[in-house]
Amino acid sequence: MASKVKTTPDGWHSVTPFLSVRDAARAVEFYCNAFGATELERMAEPDGKVTHALLKIGDSMVRLSDDGSKHAAEWVAKGWSRADRHWERLRSRSCGPAPAAGGGSEPA
Repeated sequence: MASKVKTTPDGWHSVTPFLSVRDAARAVEFYCNAFGATELERMAEPDGKVTHALLKIGDSMVRLSDDGSKHAAEWVAKGWSRADRHWERLRSRSCGPAPAAGGGSEPA
């Protein structure tokens, strides 16, 4: 019998937001002060733009980056391939229309 591949790491939920914000360094500081977030990791470009930050708020993870960051799209693309698989599964069960060009979808 084939074993199931674990798609959600231990300590994570099945949906993790990835925020693209203006001035991610300030956003991290705000989330830490306002919500008691813990910064677990941060990667930045030489100019200081945050390409990836990982925060833990309560028992949930949040990823964020500066909008326009060169590498942020790579992080989103890694998760998007999994999102595409989930969307296809939903479509195969007649749960909605195909995504519109640009990644969004309109209700049927």
